[in-house]
Amino acid sequence: MSEAVQELYEVARQFLLGMAFMLTWCVRCVAYDEQLSAKELVDQAILAQVAAQNDTSRFEYLQRQLEKRDTKTYRVVESDAGSVQRTIAIDGRELAPQQREHEQEWLDKLLANPSIQKNRQKEDADEDARRQKLIVVLGKAFLYEIEGIENDGQIVRLRFRPNPKFHADSREAKVCAGLEGTMRIDRVKQRFMRAEGTLIRGVDFGWGVFGHLNKGGHFAIEQTQVDPGVWRITGLDLDFKGSMLIVKSLKIRVREHSFNFRRVPDHLSLKDAVEMLRREYPSMAY
Repeated sequence: MSEAVQELYEVARQFLLGMAFMLTWCVRCVAYDEQLSAKELVDQAILAQVAAQNDTSRFEYLQRQLEKRDTKTYRVVESDAGSVQRTIAIDGRELAPQQREHEQEWLDKLLANPSIQKNRQKEDADEDARRQKLIVVLGKAFLYEIEGIENDGQIVRLRFRPNPKFHADSREAKVCAGLEGTMRIDRVKQRFMRAEGTLIRGVDFGWGVFGHLNKGGHFAIEQTQVDPGVWRITGLDLDFKGSMLIVKSLKIRVREHSFNFRRVPDHLSLKDAVEMLRREYPSMAY
């Protein structure tokens, strides 16, 4: 993936993940006061998001990612040095001996060159900073309304659409100008469950010179309880098309599914995380 395409991909990804984190906290407000307007729920959610930064829970899990021509399954361990991962399957098949050896060499390289993981950790920190800025924007960028109730009142369905009075000051925020969709919240468990949306109009970056996303792009995000009281994004689906630098076509196709979460110590070092990844993972369907 070229640097320019990667940047546009990150714009879309950060917007969607920022929305997901904001919606996660929005649900807390729904259960406490049903008389609150949808906008008030969102405003309170943004304030509540600050508390989420104190969560130090760490997990080991599997993540299946659709890539260019195949689907790879990664084993991921979260540590104080950031997430560390290794490939364990391709297209549902376990790695061949030579491929497993290559993954072990990759882990050796991580330990021998801590700067590799430090660079990734910095990227993660920058990503979190962009996400936090975007969360604040979401309260102004959309108009919200309660659309309906499902499952005998357990699920609340909200609709969001662009706020015509909002003026974006970043590439991430510009996506908001063309996006609308729905979100579902479980009032009993007090958590966001799913959000999906569609670009109802094209979005330009840099007056269309840097890039353009076509009308009709779609996203979906799902969240699941992975430990008592702890919820994580477990599904992400992005499908956007457009152009880059006026003439070059752009396609953003991302599909991620995270599963088999297992709690690990809250303060793992990079070395401990790598040693966990060296151990054989129980045989299972990838």
